[in-house]
Amino acid sequence: MDLHAFSGLTELIILDLSYNHLDYILPATFEDTPRLRSFYLQGNRLKIYPGPFLIIPALQILDISSCQLDHLYHDNFMELPALLSLNLSHNQLIKLEVNVLATLQNLQSIDLRKNPWSCDGNTHELEAWLKKYHVQFDPVCKKKPENSDKFQKIVSAVDNQNDTEVMSDDDLLRLWSINAKDKDSYMKENECVKSNNSTSNSDNIFKIFDKIPSFWSFLMGIEIGIVIGGIGMWLLNRFHRVRTSQPMPVSRRLNNTHSIQSLQNRASFFRWRSIEEDTTALWTELETINCPDTPPPAYRDSFVHIQRNTFT
Repeated sequence: MDLHAFSGLTELIILDLSYNHLDYILPATFEDTPRLRSFYLQGNRLKIYPGPFLIIPALQILDISSCQLDHLYHDNFMELPALLSLNLSHNQLIKLEVNVLATLQNLQSIDLRKNPWSCDGNTHELEAWLKKYHVQFDPVCKKKPENSDKFQKIVSAVDNQNDTEVMSDDDLLRLWSINAKDKDSYMKENECVKSNNSTSNSDNIFKIFDKIPSFWSFLMGIEIGIVIGGIGMWLLNRFHRVRTSQPMPVSRRLNNTHSIQSLQNRASFFRWRSIEEDTTALWTELETINCPDTPPPAYRDSFVHIQRNTFT
């Protein structure tokens, strides 16, 4: 920014240069704006060096929040005697010396929120100084509760009894509210409950199978099914063999013999029928072969010929 960028703006009262990627401002840049009262520089990556940050005697409101400031020097605000409000929130300030604000005699309010304060003796000294000169601010370090030591003793006693158990907030409040005499009985009751829980956990030992991966469970199921199926087939085969080895009833045997005889009779019938057909075929063959003028062969010769064909 040029040194005479605001020359001629003698009536300028409020100036807002927020979020303009400014990294450095020359202290004498606003010498031509004597009536400037409010100056907003939030959201810029400012670099502040030792010496006056701005030379604006009439400035009353200065906002340098969210500028990534990590340190302020004791003479940065010495040329801002009329400053009433200072905003230093959302920066990287770990500590702030009292002598940095000592030159601001008219300071009425300061915003120190959203900074990584160390909350050590320096921070407590700063807060005490602000309260002394009645400067409005929001406390940046939380007070330590009065009963924190007692609460820590209760938590440590519970942790010593069982390191793996975490008590809820309601149980801790209930333990804090009861009398000292009743604490022993309360802890004994909890021990009884723990023992009951341990027995119930032993009953649920089979839940360990839930941790087996699904792929291995699938393979185990297939193998178990094959084994059970093989055993079942062996039992069925064994039962079938036992039934077949038993003797057949007499009635069933008679039925079987009758059926066999009927089959034999049917076979013999068809056999005699085939012999007769062969005989007729033979006579027709003889008739076709013999001439009509030749006498028929002797009966004996024909009978021997028929028997020979039947046996062959």
